[in-house]
Amino acid sequence: MRAQISANENFHRELYRRSQDDVMVYNPTEQDYTIYWDGFPHIIPAKNRNIGWGNGKRETKRYIGELFAKRMVVQLINEQGQKAGEKRVKEMEKNGVNFANDADGKYKENIQVWGNQGVVPRTDNPELVEKYWDNVFLGIVREYGVEVAEQDMTRVREQSEPLDEKIKVISNKKYTPEEEYQPVNEYIPETFPEKIKETLTKG
Repeated sequence: MRAQISANENFHRELYRRSQDDVMVYNPTEQDYTIYWDGFPHIIPAKNRNIGWGNGKRETKRYIGELFAKRMVVQLINEQGQKAGEKRVKEMEKNGVNFANDADGKYKENIQVWGNQGVVPRTDNPELVEKYWDNVFLGIVREYGVEVAEQDMTRVREQSEPLDEKIKVISNKKYTPEEEYQPVNEYIPETFPEKIKETLTKG
């Protein structure tokens, strides 16, 4: 009984340990992306903005990084689908299809375009999820304490990783910076010196 309790304790300890890993993420969009955790903002800068880790990059804890990756992947797939759907509608209109003048036009448009996975991909499309996850989750910068037994770490990998096996591999890759960077401290507007506030809030 005690051995089982100890194993469970190690399991949950390892879950917590992994959540504290420092990881690097990347924002490929034109707009800053903000993750709020316990009321505090964590800004991942737009792809052309540098706040200390390189353009579009941000070092953060794994639990923040994975949350950002999940949300950004959905956003990127939705944006891809929106563009693909609009393109298909225009192509159909050029070929004589006019949804606007059809009493059932909106229904037909939804069936033939927006509900057609061959045109507009779902946000759980495994190939796109893997592609975009690999693009935004750059890897582990440093691991937080690795004293837990390997068997417990294996159990965590099997049960706590997001999505499929390929995403598990991506989420455990190491990050190798292309060049040296000088990170800044956490963005907490209420407590930051004015100079740091100015650095982080410049567009």
